[in-house]
Amino acid sequence: MFMPRSPTLLCQHTPTLAVFDPRGLQVRTVSFCRSAEAGPADERINRNSYDAMGRLQAQWDPRLWALHSRGAPANVNVVYSLTQKSVYSGRSDAGERTHLFNDAQQCVQQWDSQSRLRLSVFDSSMRIKATFEEGICSARYEYADGRDEFSGHNQCGRLIRHDDSAGTQTFNEFAINGGVTSQTRRFLRDLVEPDWPLQWQEREELLEPLTQQATTTWVYNAQNDSVAQKDAKGRLQELSATRLLN
Repeated sequence: MFMPRSPTLLCQHTPTLAVFDPRGLQVRTVSFCRSAEAGPADERINRNSYDAMGRLQAQWDPRLWALHSRGAPANVNVVYSLTQKSVYSGRSDAGERTHLFNDAQQCVQQWDSQSRLRLSVFDSSMRIKATFEEGICSARYEYADGRDEFSGHNQCGRLIRHDDSAGTQTFNEFAINGGVTSQTRRFLRDLVEPDWPLQWQEREELLEPLTQQATTTWVYNAQNDSVAQKDAKGRLQELSATRLLN
């Protein structure tokens, strides 16, 4: 009869050790692995490297550190700007990414390991207005101004329209505490990645008819907790709480 090996024997005397530098930063993690009960425990060492400001700049797992002397790269490489933003990151699983930031420390351009460019456009209030990927506008954002038609719905200064890869979301009304009380989703007419035009009238032509839009509404209490939600099918979900506080 086959008897499985006891994991207790395999795991005996296999601690995990942590090594810290004088700054309190963890530079090594040593784990032990035993594949046979009577065999020795092998070391598995993860290494971290930090710059003078204590920011992680390189990381090796046990496999890649064994190849380090032969020029194998680290699992993670990070380069920072003078404002401590990550302007370059290279990861063995996610590839390379390079970022360019504006004066407000917002990422305006991003390149990946396949040289694909992602461009973000911001308005004078530093709010994102549009996103372009490989020259195609993949998203647009619109905000309400101070007109009466917006102030009556607490929309002033808030995001009221978001055109994304699936279609368009409109935020029709907000509560006094800032929570969305009415949101409508309309999907694209065709299953094609959109290139959103600048004018909203042209964007409307890419969407399904208004008769197929889906609206969800919420109700909030004085603590800004959602106490009721009605979805596009008219299903109502009500939430209540006891007087006991956690």
